Amino acid sequence: MVNKVIRTNGYLVVKSDNDVDSLAASIIRRMQYRKYSKIVLKKVAKNLILSYFSLDREQESNIIVHGRVFNLYNSIKRILKFYEGIKIDSNEILAEKVEGDFSLIVLEDDEILALRSPTCSKPLYFSNGKNHFILSSDPYPLKFYNLAYEPIPSASFLYINFPKNIFLCKKYYEYHRLKIDNLDEALIFLNSALKYSIEKNFNGVHDVAIAFSGGIDSTLLAKLINAHGIKPHLITLCLKDSYDYINSEKVSSILSFELKRIEVVKEDLVEKARFLSKIFGKENLMNLSIALLLNMVAEEALNSGFQNLVVGQGSDELFGGYRRYVSYAREGYDVNEILRKDFEKLQSNDISRDDVSISMYCEPIFPYINNKVAEVAFSLPLKYKIDVERNERKIILRLLAKELGLPPEVYNMQKKALQYSSGIQKLLSKIISLL
Repeated sequence: MVNKVIRTNGYLVVKSDNDVDSLAASIIRRMQYRKYSKIVLKKVAKNLILSYFSLDREQESNIIVHGRVFNLYNSIKRILKFYEGIKIDSNEILAEKVEGDFSLIVLEDDEILALRSPTCSKPLYFSNGKNHFILSSDPYPLKFYNLAYEPIPSASFLYINFPKNIFLCKKYYEYHRLKIDNLDEALIFLNSALKYSIEKNFNGVHDVAIAFSGGIDSTLLAKLINAHGIKPHLITLCLKDSYDYINSEKVSSILSFELKRIEVVKEDLVEKARFLSKIFGKENLMNLSIALLLNMVAEEALNSGFQNLVVGQGSDELFGGYRRYVSYAREGYDVNEILRKDFEKLQSNDISRDDVSISMYCEPIFPYINNKVAEVAFSLPLKYKIDVERNERKIILRLLAKELGLPPEVYNMQKKALQYSSGIQKLLSKIISLL
């Protein structure tokens, strides 16, 4: 077994009883919107092909990683030990936690281990048909060819032994509940978790672009990233005179951070929407609006010389950001359970939209989608997230922003979701017939 690791911007494994070369080539063509150094396409075993978008000079390995593995050497060592255990015991567990934001595969002859980190923004899907098996970072080529597929959930692994007809998909990790006795402890835990995520995700990174709306999610990240010694460059994409147009300028001035504000015009939006629709296929208005925003911000980030784009996705699902959570609480639902399910859905399905939209130009970084941050969030009582009487959301994030020295006009600000506050979805709804 080769024990070195190749970093990628996405990968594909195809096994087929028919024309495997043709099937693999057609799918990889549908994935070439990703920013990549070199496409590697090779046969591993009979009727089995591996292809990936290499980010490394080294081109040969059977350990392929999409994303960031923290403490790389020790984590890979644990995963390989886990893999050897699975081969002889289907109840093997990953006793020592591996940290990072990644999906990876270990591919050996006719055996595959696919694994996603405990909390994960790097999606992974499989299609297991009568005459084929496909493992893909993207669902959209599978959707285009009408292939049924399923996500591999975060904190899960998929083990396949083709000759022995073994197909095993299981969770290997559950969130630990932390003992948090009061609000002061909650703020300490959350601050520590976010600092950990930023420290690990930005190892070796000196400056970054941030998709910025002036809301609490991106503002708090900008503040923490700057405190870590990394210069944040804020990029706002919106219609002129929209909420974000005004608010991003106001908040960036308070923070004294550089802001690039892009005013969207109808013609540019139509052209970009047509392009993305060819990739995503038929999408609802909200998903297409978010994809447009992230894609255009990522393009601007790359044109400005940045390789990474920071996005605040995950915060709403962890800390009760959507208005519907207040409504659910009023109606007596278990909102913490709803939040957990929404966060799982984000990692399994919705994040593919964001990952693909950004990966055409930059490497996305999602600091909120981190295991330590999630463990803190799921250990908090609901009252630290939403207040039904006052109709407040993301309470703990606002209190942390206050503790970090941000003024009330920043941490008390309530705003709509990005696609609304930017004005993008409203404009898109008017031109959707032109696509």
